[in-house]
Parts: sequence; structure tokens; C-alpha cells
Amino acid sequence: MAIVNRLEAKGYLVRRQSRSDGRKQALNLTDPGRRALSSAKRAIQQHEQWLKSRFTKRSGQADRAPQPHSPIKQCVAEHRGEHDGQGPETIIDDGAMGVGQWLAVLVTMGLNALDGFDVLSISFASPGIAKDWGIDKATLGWVLSMELLGMALGSLLLVAWADKAGRRPTILACLVGNAVGMFGQVTRTASRSSSPGGC
Repeated sequence: MAIVNRLEAKGYLVRRQSRSDGRKQALNLTDPGRRALSSAKRAIQQHEQWLKSRFTKRSGQADRAPQPHSPIKQCVAEHRGEHDGQGPETIIDDGAMGVGQWLAVLVTMGLNALDGFDVLSISFASPGIAKDWGIDKATLGWVLSMELLGMALGSLLLVAWADKAGRRPTILACLVGNAVGMFGQVTRTASRSSSPGGC
């Protein structure tokens, strides 16, 4: 249905009520849709010939220079308005990785490595946390386990929410939640330290 909606939005087809069954819809191609279909058929035929020319060689025929892009890619590029065939996807697929792409890969690798840093560092900070909070080791173990439980629940729930709402709203909502939690912790710590009994 999503493909039908996209084709209808591009003006390639129209939906009407079926004449034989009023509960069904009939899909009819428009003139631009017929032209696009004919162009796609020609591109498929050319692509088949292009594949055969790359894997088979006829006797007595000179070697032809290989085409940089298949006819299907050229057809898709033309329908997207990229008449020279050099769209973003083609440039990324055919070109070498640049400095910006390598930098993006290195940044993501570093962020992935830092993802487990909090789990590792909390083990070194746990004695001080237990002393400041006045709790025993068994209770502190439950507190530290809540971090792993939160990560597991977040990976299950937030991913589904991010697929529906989008990555940007999800990241911003998580940042707001972190900011509210840190502000509440700082405010509570300040109020405890300023009280006469210290509790």
C-alpha cells in the first residue's frame, strides 16, 4: 500500500472504485505512469543486455568499453532529476571514502567505545557511593543492577518509539530526561548538605 501511495503522489496512477465490486479499488495508470513504465521496461531490457555483455563474449566481436553505471541506475537517476547519473547514492557507491566519511566512522567508533565506560567506571566509584549514601554492599548491588536493567528496557522500548516518532525527537526527549534527573539530584544533594542534621 505504501508503494501505491507513493506512485499516486507522483501522479503515476489514480485510484477509483471498481466497477465489478464496489468494495474494491481499481488502479489505473496515468499518462506519466505509462511513460515511466515504458521507460522502466526499456531499462530492464538494456540492463539484461548489459549483464550479458559483461559475462559473455561473442566470437568476432570487439571488446566494448564497460559502462560505469547500469541502465537501471541511469533510468532511476533520470526520474529523480539527476540526468547526468551522478546522484548522491551513485557518488557514494562509486567513489572512494573521503576524509569526512572516515571522520564520521571514527567518531561513531569512539562513541561506541564510550558506551560501556559508565558501566566500567561505576565499579571503581561504588565504594565512595556506598559510603556517601550510607548503604550496604547488597543494596548497592541492586542500585548498580538498575543501570543494566534500564539499558535493556531502553533498547527495547525507545527503539520502537524512535521508529515511530523519529530519531531527533527521541534523542531530545532523552536529553531532557537526563537534564531533569541531574538537576533533581544536584538540588537534593544541596538541600541535604544545607540542612542542620545533614540528612
